Amino acid sequence: MSHLALIFWVALATPPTPQPGGGINPSKMASRPLPDSSLAQSTVSVLVRNGRAGAEGVEVWMLPAGASLDNQPVTDGALTGGKTNAEGRVYLKAAVHAGRQVEVWVKLGEKYQRSVPFQIPVLGGVRLLFLAGDHATPHGAGGGGRAPTPPPQGQGRGQGRGASPGAGHGHNHGAAQPMPKGPLTRDPSNLRLWISFRIMAIENQKIYLALTYSVVNRGRETFHAGDHGLLLPMPEGAKGVGLPRGTRGSSVVKGKIMTLRPVATGRHGLRIQASCHLIYDSPEQLVRIRSHLPILGYSVSLKKYRTVRIGSKNLTKPESFKHGSADTPWLVYRAKPEGFPKNEIRFQIEQLPVRSRVGAWLFGGLALLLLLAAIGLSVARGRRTSKRSSAKGDKATKDLVRIERDRLLGVITDAQARDFAKAILKQS
Repeated sequence: MSHLALIFWVALATPPTPQPGGGINPSKMASRPLPDSSLAQSTVSVLVRNGRAGAEGVEVWMLPAGASLDNQPVTDGALTGGKTNAEGRVYLKAAVHAGRQVEVWVKLGEKYQRSVPFQIPVLGGVRLLFLAGDHATPHGAGGGGRAPTPPPQGQGRGQGRGASPGAGHGHNHGAAQPMPKGPLTRDPSNLRLWISFRIMAIENQKIYLALTYSVVNRGRETFHAGDHGLLLPMPEGAKGVGLPRGTRGSSVVKGKIMTLRPVATGRHGLRIQASCHLIYDSPEQLVRIRSHLPILGYSVSLKKYRTVRIGSKNLTKPESFKHGSADTPWLVYRAKPEGFPKNEIRFQIEQLPVRSRVGAWLFGGLALLLLLAAIGLSVARGRRTSKRSSAKGDKATKDLVRIERDRLLGVITDAQARDFAKAILKQS
């Protein structure tokens, strides 16, 4: 744990009695993020205290910064959450959202309190303290208080909240950016890169990717590339490279991302989102990125398909999580720490659905015949049997439509779809 973190937690163990000569006041540090390299990657440790005791069973949410209405959190859009244990603590794991600007909210009685906005770190974690009772967090919401002002440290200058990935392609927002204050350097030797890949969809033999770049500046001076810009790599063979609408200071140049934005010192130097798609024609697709900046690590997340998997000996076993209010769980694979930093990333997307034109025509005809047969079966049974039999035929029709939809989305292969359709027809 860092020296600052040690001083902070020792201070919490001491009764907050006033000191004539001053001293550390926990209430002034409450709700403010405290970096801690001893925590697991991108973990946020939240401690809620009521006097000297921990507050158990307190609801805690992590939301995108600004996700509030009338000074209350919009919990439907929560990235993750939980309840505090007997010690008043809960750990929020957020590696898949590394680099994102967030706020942490807690509900104490009928009132809400929120943290100062902060970015989820790529390396290490963050500790947060909330105070209940007479020592309530001064930045509490729900009492008509205004939103707290973000601290100047730990956030990149000139950064705004980015839009969702996947929107807008080829928009040039590479206008010159205001020169940041303080000492500057054009030497990129202290810059490091972390990349998060998210597979948004697989359809029509295309893989749609959203990428989040987190640039870490380990130097003591803000990096500024001047008019030449800083180039960020894209996967080999990427098509339709784009930036979210509203992105400023960055543009697409020859299939890569060029940014004129400065990179502040620290682990929260700069964060940029982009999107692209890859075209594949076989069940396996190699994703490879080569970077002139040393890469600290990466993660890959995708919806939980029946067949599609990520293959690489450099990745950990996948962890399952729910993304927002979506019903389908997601899987996240993370790079093992061995061998980093490096200048190349490679992993395989395996068991992809591949359709030949002949197979597609054959299956299309078979699906149509089965669909017509199921409809005819439902009508015939409806004439001579009870409503229960008719309902069974209707269910078969819906199941066939669902199978065809899954096949078109690449969730199942053509062979699997044919087998499922035959089984449904037999049961009907």
